[in-house]
Amino acid sequence: MQRAIDQFFASLPKRTPFAVADVPLLFETKREGQFTSVIVVACPREMQIERMLTRNKLSKEDAERRLAAQLPIDQKVKKANYVIKTDGSFEETDAQVAALVKTLAAR
Repeated sequence: MQRAIDQFFASLPKRTPFAVADVPLLFETKREGQFTSVIVVACPREMQIERMLTRNKLSKEDAERRLAAQLPIDQKVKKANYVIKTDGSFEETDAQVAALVKTLAAR
C-alpha cells in the first residue's frame, strides 16, 4: 500500500496544492508521520457500529470487535490536524469538506 501511495503522490503535477490518501488504521500502524497533515472523519461510536451493520453487513459483535481493535475515535480526533464530523446531515458534512478543501488549497 505504501508503494501505491508514494507512486500516486509522485505522479501528481508539481503545482498540485494538496492530495489526500485514505489510509485505514493510520494511527494503529504508526504511519501518521508520513503525512504533512492528518484528517480524521468522526462520528460517535454507536453511529460507527450502526453504519458497519448496514454498510458491511456485520453482526453487532463483529462490528464491536473491529472497533475494539482500533484506537478509539476520540483519541484519533485528538491526534488529527483536521476533523470532519459526520454525525449530521450530508449537507453539513459537504460544507465541512468544502471549507477544509479551501483551507488546504490556501496553504
